[in-house]
Amino acid sequence: MWMKAAIIASVIRKEKHRDKYPEPGNPYDVALQFCMERLHEFLTVNDQQSKHTHIVFEKRGVKEDAELARAFDLIASRRSPLYSWTNYSNMTLEARFAGKSMNSTGLQLADLTARPIALKALRPDQSNRAYDIIAAKCYARKFFP
Repeated sequence: MWMKAAIIASVIRKEKHRDKYPEPGNPYDVALQFCMERLHEFLTVNDQQSKHTHIVFEKRGVKEDAELARAFDLIASRRSPLYSWTNYSNMTLEARFAGKSMNSTGLQLADLTARPIALKALRPDQSNRAYDIIAAKCYARKFFP
């Protein structure tokens, strides 16, 4: 079965985020919320919203993984302190954590695309051939703020 690949990316400019908001919130949680909102849209547009969907995160550490799992659960249940119109109640989303040793193709692609996307957000006028190639596969990207 052929599977379509699409990139959903979020870059939080931490210094601007911290300067703009009196209580900026965890930038990782903000990025997760943005990505989950776009994932919801992607699944809906492709009539896949009723499918069980695994979202794979790279393991970072016991504490960090627990914080991320908590943020994921809050966002998916619409109990996040970050405001969102997105309603995930018709979806079955499950967070999975994978270590580098699993050699996950998805995590390898995330590693390969993360830096060019971040560089595009931080230095938009700089030549970025890797991003130019990746851009065609970007379903959604959010540079914030």
